[in-house]
Amino acid sequence: MDVMKDQINEMQLRQLVDMIRYSAGSLQSFLDYTLKQAILLTGSQMGYICCCNEEQNRFALSSGLEKSANDQQMDTYQQAFLKAHARVLDEVKLSRKPFVSNQFERRKTETKPDHVVIDNYMTVPVIRDDEIMGVIGLANGQGGFEESDILHVSLLMEAVFNVVIVKQAKEELELLSNRFKLANRVAMIGVFDWDMKSDSLFLDEQMVELYGLEMKAGRVAHSIWEKIIHPDDLNQVQDLIRQAIESKSECTAEFRTINNSRRIRLLATVDTDESGQPIRMIGANWDITKEHEDYNKLLETNRRLEDEVIERTYIEDALRVSEEKFKAIVDTSPDGIAITDMDGIVNFVTDRTVEMWGYDSKEELLGRNAMEFIHESYLSKAIYFIGEMINGNLTGAAEYLMVKKDGTLFYIEANANILKDKDGNPTGILYIERDVTERRRLEDEMKEMAQKDQLTGLFNRRKIDEVLLENEPVQTRNRLLSVIMLDIDYFKKVNDEHGHLVGDEVLVSVGQLLTDGIRQTDILGRWGGEEFIIICPDTDLSGARQLAEKLRIKISNHIFNEVGQKTCSFGVAQLKADETVDDVLSRSDSALYLAKEMGRNRVVTEEAFYTP
Repeated sequence: MDVMKDQINEMQLRQLVDMIRYSAGSLQSFLDYTLKQAILLTGSQMGYICCCNEEQNRFALSSGLEKSANDQQMDTYQQAFLKAHARVLDEVKLSRKPFVSNQFERRKTETKPDHVVIDNYMTVPVIRDDEIMGVIGLANGQGGFEESDILHVSLLMEAVFNVVIVKQAKEELELLSNRFKLANRVAMIGVFDWDMKSDSLFLDEQMVELYGLEMKAGRVAHSIWEKIIHPDDLNQVQDLIRQAIESKSECTAEFRTINNSRRIRLLATVDTDESGQPIRMIGANWDITKEHEDYNKLLETNRRLEDEVIERTYIEDALRVSEEKFKAIVDTSPDGIAITDMDGIVNFVTDRTVEMWGYDSKEELLGRNAMEFIHESYLSKAIYFIGEMINGNLTGAAEYLMVKKDGTLFYIEANANILKDKDGNPTGILYIERDVTERRRLEDEMKEMAQKDQLTGLFNRRKIDEVLLENEPVQTRNRLLSVIMLDIDYFKKVNDEHGHLVGDEVLVSVGQLLTDGIRQTDILGRWGGEEFIIICPDTDLSGARQLAEKLRIKISNHIFNEVGQKTCSFGVAQLKADETVDDVLSRSDSALYLAKEMGRNRVVTEEAFYTP
């Protein structure tokens, strides 16, 4: 009978696991459903599931179930059996295995009439990478808990937490995506992705709205996009884009649209393939029509104000009108306005400037030098720009990093104009300032996206190439540099036997193991496919070999989901005097090839084949 019972329970458990594997709905409903099934599977009366962070000693209750017994309702499942949770959890943490008590202490003196008495108790941990990821607790199983209950619940929770991890990742990704879309909509920023091979562009909803197109978000031919640009601006935009592609750099442009006469600002970056050839351009557009109009109006008004100020000793009426106009502009301007004398002492600020700089009143700013509010890293730039502007060699806007009263940092775009008297002598400087912190943040995010591998989050090959070129002349500075190349052994077999999703999980796990194992000064990247690269500054060949050996052992001891153990082969080389990074990359790659020829799962240095 026991054998038949186990077979029936095992069949039910497998059916349940299949249902869980393709479970839909929210993470909370999924955990609630799982707990109910575990209770039914073991014949229990109550239970709970905790998602855990053992490293931070945090155990967050994710799902709990209350049941009645003999018409007595317990207050909460916490009061019923979580009082003993701390002691039981300590047992589980020490033993790293399930805990079962079929003769649980009743604690008669502490039991209240409306509490359910706990006769027996089972706690099963879910362990990944030797860390407790979650705990399921079950109580009052009919006839006590057996070994088969532990086995079934353990198998169930292993499957459950596979789904939990995926669902948590999906929910976080969806939340991040929705926040990004909302931020774009609030900031009126559209995003595009130009695939140069197919010569097609993906436009998001905001881009479609900006251009006034009668379509939904999606792909259009590149030629369609060019037809939207005003003919008078098209050649200039094409030239800027071509220059960015040729130099593999960022592109900034402004143009008018034909459909709705809007003025658009474009900011984009070029992405390349493994061989360094441009393959796509990713960027953002936003409507600057009103900003452009307001800015031009403000500049024109400023020029008129300068003329009126020059003539103020002769035309009193004109001065009064000028002051009224200036006040109207100040009161309605979305930008901050500040005026200093030629020594930089602030003698005028608007309310918007006070607010932008994080102060409480104008009096806190007046009489102080404007340089006091600029971050020290931008002081030399500000001094240079103002000097060149005074000398007539520079005009236009410049960005500065500013410091608020409370120490908060923010970026402004400042357009400065020299104020002059009737004889043309400079008397002061007028600044029109706009807070561009959010714009800079979005630009920085786009730059970071262009440098990271989408799967592993490590530096991509383009970024690693930049780092290598920056470190190429290290020998001329009497510094050391070594390179470690590594490749996952028999990785194709993982994809063939388990599928590319499992292969991707292995790549991500190896990337995390390497990240945890390298030093703070080392630079890690995905070189391509299943190949990774580690740049080790201030490290000779022996030190790099020791690091590679430590990483090899760390990876070979790791148990990968569905795959089990995997190994990696390593090739190590040191950059020598008067040679290029291509030379050291070639030697480390040759050492890696030799490691595979010698049987894999080993570290080979350039000394194995290279004689100085």
